[in-house]
Amino acid sequence: MLPTPEVAVDDNVYEPAEDSFLLLDCFEKVMEPLQSKYTCPVVCEIGAGSGVVTAFLKLHIFPEALYLATDVNPTACSTIRATLRKNKAETASGSVSVLQMSLMSGIREKAIDILLFNPPYVPAEEVPEIPKTDSDYTWLDLALLGGPDGMVVTWQVLDHLDDHLAPGGIAFILFCARNKPEEVASIMRSRGWLVETVIHRKAGWEVLSMSRPTKWGGTKSRTVQFGTEKLDTIITGHLTQEQIDAYQRYFRVEEISHYLRLGGRNRTSLVDVLPSSRVQSFKRDPSPPPQYDSSGNRTNTREARIRGQLEKERDVLVELAATTIKNYDPPVDYRRPEKTSEKLYIPNKEYPDINFVGLLLGPRGNTLRQLEEKSGAKLAIRGKGSVKDGKSITDGRGGAPVEDDLHVLISADKTAKIQKAIELANEVMDKAISSPVGQNDLKRDQLRELAVLNGTLRETKPFVPPEVLGQRKPPMKDITSVVCRFCGKVGHYSRDCKLRNGEGANSSRSFNSPSPGIQEGRASSRGETDSYSPRAEKRGREEELPPWKRQKPATISQIGTQQRSTPPPPPPPATVSQPPPPPPPPSGASIPPPPPPSGNLPPPPPSSEATSSALPPPPPALQSTKTPPPPPPS
Repeated sequence: MLPTPEVAVDDNVYEPAEDSFLLLDCFEKVMEPLQSKYTCPVVCEIGAGSGVVTAFLKLHIFPEALYLATDVNPTACSTIRATLRKNKAETASGSVSVLQMSLMSGIREKAIDILLFNPPYVPAEEVPEIPKTDSDYTWLDLALLGGPDGMVVTWQVLDHLDDHLAPGGIAFILFCARNKPEEVASIMRSRGWLVETVIHRKAGWEVLSMSRPTKWGGTKSRTVQFGTEKLDTIITGHLTQEQIDAYQRYFRVEEISHYLRLGGRNRTSLVDVLPSSRVQSFKRDPSPPPQYDSSGNRTNTREARIRGQLEKERDVLVELAATTIKNYDPPVDYRRPEKTSEKLYIPNKEYPDINFVGLLLGPRGNTLRQLEEKSGAKLAIRGKGSVKDGKSITDGRGGAPVEDDLHVLISADKTAKIQKAIELANEVMDKAISSPVGQNDLKRDQLRELAVLNGTLRETKPFVPPEVLGQRKPPMKDITSVVCRFCGKVGHYSRDCKLRNGEGANSSRSFNSPSPGIQEGRASSRGETDSYSPRAEKRGREEELPPWKRQKPATISQIGTQQRSTPPPPPPPATVSQPPPPPPPPSGASIPPPPPPSGNLPPPPPSSEATSSALPPPPPALQSTKTPPPPPPS
């Protein structure tokens, strides 16, 4: 075990702790590989603090190297120099430069071989600002607090790591468990970095790990040979973004096809052909549990998994290239798969109270069928919990039952359909997770649809206050002002009258409708004209007859017994000795008397003597509540 250097201490400088000692143990562990790779590297420590790590490397690992120790704290820069003097590291061969700067703002690009960084990884609301005075006590907070997730400062270094590392350079960065180092490593791998965890330790309440991102190195070349085709590795000229993306897809398809051809030639393993096999200390992902087919052969070997991943990536790129590159021809040995599949895992372990399977299936499977119609893919629920207890699902090849986690198996002939199905399924699950209890619209619609299918739906109308209901009422026309021109009744329009085509005219007129004179009186009292009321026709110069000369109307009983076409019988001829009886007094409906027969002169008005003499009684008048008017004066 190598000795730890002596450290100068200051109140405004971060003192060495568990994370600092973890860095020292890490370099002691990888000392031999580093010394075999580098003889005189350029080493840079960001945020050196007390300078203990730089002094350790100077004394024990690379005495001849060139060191850059940076810190934004001016007091820390003085402490670094004091630590180097205590350990007589300045008198050793090589050079150590202590620079006051923020991160790597003043370092030349592509100049660092080994980068060290112990970042401020403690989560806080925000990153503190740089103090304005050297005696400010908040200088220490800059070395501890790293923002909401503790990764604000770390990402500032990781995003520009490729700009400052030399080809084949290595970085050593420390993380705590709350920084989610596995997610950070996954992101860095997607950017083309090789990331491995060098050392892992629990220090107090923290779990610290040392990661080492390494950029792939090698000899630079202008072109690369894939079989018989030579492709450029440097894009020159003015290209649009669409053209650059199209060339990258074409290049990657040819590269994958080249590796697959080499992997199946002369019993050469595909793992040995890939560039990762030529990287020292390349850390592989942990292997999954072995799986076997019905013949006892293992189906998920390392080479089989890598080949499956490369073929799947090539299928996606070929499909994209066929839609974006005109007259594109895939590789000669490429065979398009009839159907591709993807697994979308359901987070039932994180949210055990949510019935994801029921929401995805819907009432009698209708929701799942709707997702299939919208996406064009085939969806199926598979894994643990997808079937009832006591039943099992095999892998479809006659093998052992599949004990995979609960997931949605999506299969289609195109990748775009699979992506569409994944988006739709994620929408259903995200809505179930984010919606409060009782406010999930999808679940409410499913329950309603299930009630309709079962026949148990009860429609209920919402309660509307009377004042609101009164405001919604449209203005209505008074129905009593509507008079029918066929039957003379009020309350309906002529187009709705039953007597419009002459059906039931006699019965309805005899029992329900009043006489024409009564109807005429009603219509005239309302200020309206009824087309049904009879009018006296003008014959030559004769004027309209007065009311007392008109024909006497038939009674209601006579109307019902005789036909309308039959004229009423003429009155008996008048004699000189006996004058005709006076007309009956008008009833309450003001019915005029019938006119006398033609050819007779109108009778003279009765005198007072004639009135006093005995006269025959007048005919019975219609029943009326009004008092008849007196006869006209003589």
